[in-house]
Amino acid sequence: MECLHRGFSGLYLALQFSLVFLSFSPDAAAWLDKNTISLLKDVVGPASTGFGGAIAGAYAAFYFQGYKEKSKEVRDGYRILSMTKLEFLRRIQYLLAIKKNSIDKFKDHEFRFLAVLELPETAKETGVVGLEILDYLLAVKAKTAVHAVLNASHNYEALFDNMKGRNRTYSGYRDTLNSSSLGRNFKVDFPRVVSVVEPGRILAVYRRTEQALKCIDDVIGSIYAAVLEVENALDGYFEAKGFPVIDFDILEEGFLKRLPPPFHTEESLKQLISEISSRETADPEQP
Repeated sequence: MECLHRGFSGLYLALQFSLVFLSFSPDAAAWLDKNTISLLKDVVGPASTGFGGAIAGAYAAFYFQGYKEKSKEVRDGYRILSMTKLEFLRRIQYLLAIKKNSIDKFKDHEFRFLAVLELPETAKETGVVGLEILDYLLAVKAKTAVHAVLNASHNYEALFDNMKGRNRTYSGYRDTLNSSSLGRNFKVDFPRVVSVVEPGRILAVYRRTEQALKCIDDVIGSIYAAVLEVENALDGYFEAKGFPVIDFDILEEGFLKRLPPPFHTEESLKQLISEISSRETADPEQP
């Protein structure tokens, strides 16, 4: 379309130049008869002038339409960038809330894998992170950012499947405990737990719980890494266009701090269970 406009504009300018040349060059006009000159001056000239105005108007309309569409595309890109970063921010805040409400008070507990109750199993989402932002990242060849976004989104979804599995294992442990005489007690020490729950089930709760707790910290880190990659790839472009960009200064200080390692390793826990079981076998009255 633009090439067509340029072609007509060139033709228009050529006609106008020819008319001017004939008007100011009697020698050139002598090569044409009077009727031809009259036709050019009285008909072709005005017609081409009107036609040229139409071309100018059409070209202006085409230019402003393209400018309008380009502006809309930039605004849409900024909206997608902002919504993606906001969604990532909400996900981090949600995981931090889980840590604060369900985990932090037990983080130094010797048996935190039993002290931590059931964890949330549903991902809290208020928007969609995915294909739209990837289009813009691919357009600027930000392959590292594309990988980071896909990795963060996958890890976030997988985390809640992980916590579902942990909750099922934990529920099995609680069912066993509650079906025993200890189920009536509000507080049960670990030797009594070992006396009624088989070691394999206890170790399964340990593995699934510690895996889930580690995953929470891993996912927070992967989401934040994705945000940094997206910022590096796109923020500068939109800032240059005059758009304000969202930063993550509003997150609480130390949000990337990981939970401390568990009090027991799996091997030390096995050893402790073995020692308790040995004492129980030697003296059933003294757990």
